Amino acid sequence: MIREIHTKIRFLLIAVFMLGPFVLSSAQEPNSIFNQQDEQGRKQGSWKKTNEEGKLVYEGQFLNDKPYGEFRYFYPNGKLRVKMLFSETSDTAKTIHYHQNQMVQSEGMYVDQKKEGHWKFYNESGVLVSEENYKHDLRDGQLRSYYADGTLLEEQNFSMGKQIGSWKQYHPNGSLKHDIKFENGLMHGPASYYFPDGGLYLTGNYIQGLKNGEWVRYKTDGEIETTEIWIMGINENV
Repeated sequence: MIREIHTKIRFLLIAVFMLGPFVLSSAQEPNSIFNQQDEQGRKQGSWKKTNEEGKLVYEGQFLNDKPYGEFRYFYPNGKLRVKMLFSETSDTAKTIHYHQNQMVQSEGMYVDQKKEGHWKFYNESGVLVSEENYKHDLRDGQLRSYYADGTLLEEQNFSMGKQIGSWKQYHPNGSLKHDIKFENGLMHGPASYYFPDGGLYLTGNYIQGLKNGEWVRYKTDGEIETTEIWIMGINENV
């Protein structure tokens, strides 16, 4: 009797030993295709990240720890927040950001996780708000922004994040509102402001962001209203 029991136990242990790997691998199978790392600790294949509440933060693919193909990032409510299409041969990614209502918020290119080249920005109604140019995540080149009806609002110029050259802003009717010169991020040089009908309203000069010299204000009929003398930001007429 005891021998028969031992025999049954032995066969049972053998069966468990043989089936064990199969049972284990079957239990792990649903998750085995995600979040894998190689022997060097590099991310490989499909990855998903969730927050502490278990909600999906992003999903995408890695090859030797580098993202490739399409990545999707999500708002806490599950709606799409960002879609990125990574190149397999470089660190560039065509990117679209979305508002909560799923209208496009912005679109452009990232290079090594920094904005590069031409970017467009939109409001929640899908209307183009601005077009900007970037270099290493800094504004570089022309920036154009628009009114809600698509009319040009302003034109600015940048060099590695600092405003330079002419800053022109326009009235809703399209006429020039002001033209101010910039140097190294500061107002520097002549500045002119205009009435909506195109008449000159105010003119003067800036040095290193400070009013300097004669500033003249005009009435709508073109007559001079006031004349002031400024010395490096100090009004000498006060």
